Amino acid sequence: MMVRRVRQINLRLQMRLSQPAIKLAHTLVSLADSYGQESEQGKQILNIPLNDLAAVTEITLEETTKIMEKLSEKAWIKIDTVNNIMNLINYQQLVVLASKL
Repeated sequence: MMVRRVRQINLRLQMRLSQPAIKLAHTLVSLADSYGQESEQGKQILNIPLNDLAAVTEITLEETTKIMEKLSEKAWIKIDTVNNIMNLINYQQLVVLASKL
């Protein structure tokens, strides 16, 4: 238990020095690993409001919006506002981006 907490703290410290896109990708991957469900369109997670994603990721709302738009343009994610779901279509690319910590 103690070792896991130390690893988490170490990871959080490394994330603070990372670029915003890497931080956001890491947050999305972590959410998908912990709470996501497999679907035909990749992993599904709850569509978290951008201001909440920005707060959790510790980046600005403007950066979060810009990065999410780019991820959507690249077809890495797809947001279903009707069902309040975010599909991580290209989950593996997000994992690769997140691993650049």
